Amino acid sequence: MRNYGRRLKKHYVELEYKGIKTHNPIEEPYEPKEEIEFEIDKLNFINTKEPLPYKSYIFLVKPKMIFDLFEKYGFALFYKNIRNPLPSSLYNEDIVKTINEDPLNFWYFNNGITAITEKIQDFHKDAEKIKINGIQIINGAQTVFSIYSAYKNANDNKKDKMNNNALVTLRLSKSGGNNLSGKLFLRSFFETIGNFLMSEIPLISLGWIPAFLYFSLYRGIL
Repeated sequence: MRNYGRRLKKHYVELEYKGIKTHNPIEEPYEPKEEIEFEIDKLNFINTKEPLPYKSYIFLVKPKMIFDLFEKYGFALFYKNIRNPLPSSLYNEDIVKTINEDPLNFWYFNNGITAITEKIQDFHKDAEKIKINGIQIINGAQTVFSIYSAYKNANDNKKDKMNNNALVTLRLSKSGGNNLSGKLFLRSFFETIGNFLMSEIPLISLGWIPAFLYFSLYRGIL
C-alpha cells in the first residue's frame, strides 16, 4: 500500500506539474535504459581525462538525431529534469526561428544539451556513430523540443538545410549514480530559478522550495 501511494505521488507530479504525456493514462513514466545508437559529427568531440571523476564527452550532433531521439522516447527523456519543455514560449519560438532561418549560426546562439547515461560504449576516434545505454536529458529540454518541432514541421528541403548546416552541442556524462545525478539536478534546479527570475514564465505552481524537495525526495536524490 505504501509503494502504491508513492507511485501515485510520482505520477501526480509528473502529469500535473511537469506535463508528462503518456500513451496510456495508467502507464508509469519510465527512463530509457536500452542501448541507443546515434550519429556524431566525426572528429569533433572532446573527452575528459583523469583526474576528473566522470567519463564525459562533448559531441556535435545534427538536428535529425535530436528529432529521432524525441520521436522515440518523448517526455521520458526528461524524467530527471526539473521541468519538461514548455508547450509555447517566446524562447522556444526563437530557437525554432533560428534553426529554420539561420541554421549556420544555430551553434553560436544555442547553449546545447546536457545528458547523463549509464554507459558510453568505447568507440574509435574516427567513429561516426556511438552507442550508449540509457539517457536522461537534465538540461536543454526547450532546445530538444524546439528542434523536434521545427524538424517535424519542415519540408524535405528545409530538413536537408538544417542537417547540412546546423550543429547542436551535446554534453554527455556517464552517470556516477545518485551522486552525479544529484549534483547535476541541483545545478539544473538553481539555473531554472535564475531563468525564472529573469522571465515571467510560471514553471511550477507548487512553489520553488516544496517543488525542489518533492522532486528530490521522491527520486531519491536527497
